[in-house]
Amino acid sequence: MQAGAWIEPGRDADFATRLRAVQLLKPRLVVSHRSATALWRIETLTPMAEGTLEFIDPDLTLRSGGKGVLVHRMPLDEGDVVRCEGLRVTGADRTLADLLRAGPRDEALVAVESALTWRRVGGVRRAPVTTAALVSLALEAPLRGAEGGRRRLKLADPGSGPPRRPSRACACTTRAFGPRARPNSVRPTAAAAIWTSCSEPRGWPSRSRGTPTTAHASRTAGMSPASTRYSSARRCFFSSATPPRTSSTVPR
Repeated sequence: MQAGAWIEPGRDADFATRLRAVQLLKPRLVVSHRSATALWRIETLTPMAEGTLEFIDPDLTLRSGGKGVLVHRMPLDEGDVVRCEGLRVTGADRTLADLLRAGPRDEALVAVESALTWRRVGGVRRAPVTTAALVSLALEAPLRGAEGGRRRLKLADPGSGPPRRPSRACACTTRAFGPRARPNSVRPTAAAAIWTSCSEPRGWPSRSRGTPTTAHASRTAGMSPASTRYSSARRCFFSSATPPRTSSTVPR
C-alpha cells in the first residue's frame, strides 16, 4: 500500500483503509479537502474513492506524503479536527472552507450545496452536515484564498439539487442571465419582398390592405389565396419597374 504499510492477503485496500495506512505512518496528517468530503458523504463532481488522497500537515514541515498522496501545508486548529471512522478528519465546515479557498469553483460549489441539504449519497440518506453560517465563519481565518472563498460561497444555491448537470452549467451562476433561446430568423420570399415594397398596388384602395376593388375581385374570383397574392405582387412589380422609354431608329 505505502512504504512501510502492508495489508493482509486477500483483503481489498478500500478508500478508508488507504487513508488509515497513511495516518498510521504519519500520525500528524489530517484527512482534508476532497478526501474528507467522501467521509462526510458530501457529493463532489469528481468521486474520490479512486483519486489522490489529500491531507493537511499542521506542522508545515512535510513536503510529500508518498505516491498518490497530496499534502497541504497550512495551519489547523484542534477545534477543526474530528474523529470519523477512526480517522482524524477536518470538520465539515472547515472542509468546505478549504475547498472554497483552493477551488476549482464548480467543484467547491457542488460540495457546499450538497452539504447544506438533505441528500442520498452512496445509498444512505443523510441530514445537512453543516450550515452556511458556520462555513462563512470558517472562511474568516486569514488564510490564502479567503477572499475568493467568500465570493464563491455567495454563489451557492442549496436548492440546485444533486450534481447531475454538466459542470459548464455552473458558469451561468456568476452572470446576471442564464441561457436564452434565440428567436428563429425568417427570410422573406421574393414575392413577399416585392409586396412590401409596393405601397399601393393596382386594384387595391389607397393605403389599404383589406378588400380589393370590384374590378380586381372579378379577375381573381375562383383563385386560391396564394395565387391571388402572387398575381397581385407580380402585377405590382411590373407596374413599378417599367423601364423608361428610349427612342430607337428602325431600319426600313
